[in-house]
Amino acid sequence: MANKATTRDGHAISRSRRPGRAAAAKVKMQTRGGRARVAGIKGNAAKKLEKPVPPEVAVLFAMPDSVYKTFPECDVWDEARDALKYAGNLPVVAHPPCRLWGKLAHMSTAPESEKELARFAVRQVQRCGGVLEHPLGSRLWDDMGLPAPFEEDAMGFTGMIPQYLLGHKAEKKTLLYVSGLKKDDLPPAFGLLDLLFTRPTHYVATSRRGLKGVFCTEWERKATPPKFARWLVSLAKLCRKL
Repeated sequence: MANKATTRDGHAISRSRRPGRAAAAKVKMQTRGGRARVAGIKGNAAKKLEKPVPPEVAVLFAMPDSVYKTFPECDVWDEARDALKYAGNLPVVAHPPCRLWGKLAHMSTAPESEKELARFAVRQVQRCGGVLEHPLGSRLWDDMGLPAPFEEDAMGFTGMIPQYLLGHKAEKKTLLYVSGLKKDDLPPAFGLLDLLFTRPTHYVATSRRGLKGVFCTEWERKATPPKFARWLVSLAKLCRKL
């Protein structure tokens, strides 16, 4: 038999009457929304037992419904939080707006001042370590003096990856600027062997002239696939301040 005591919150605690032996407590920890929770305990007692999961990576210029918000180790800065206010020291994954930096920039109605978001993102990646993602052909590289694809300098290096290898429906060739990491320390790309057995199923294009096939929706063009997002976070974790 076992008698019972209670906590200040009124929760019953079972104690064995056998001398010298405490009843074994099996507590299942669950992580949700960046906090570790104890299953089966509610109310004020549960709040006291919650343990915040400290952020490991800052994600700058994320979409409002970004998949990064489901990653407990990420401190996500979307438009509502204003990524320009970020002043932390965590390694960074940056997705600054690209519409003023591409081949169709002349068609964009965005204010010229929006370019400062990408410049700010580059400076944060160089300051904290991390990775910045932009479409292939982005003029940001010339503007900020970043190394050309597959080249490096004292501050970092540039790579190129087709996103379909990491979960995107379209090929979507993407430039990655990485700072605070050596090339040899890059994490392996998930699904890299897909290159041998699969091909893109969709197009990313603003015009369908001369193209036949299935096209990505506007949301699919802008969103980061979960597999690619997870790989970028794992990459940022390896980066350190210079």
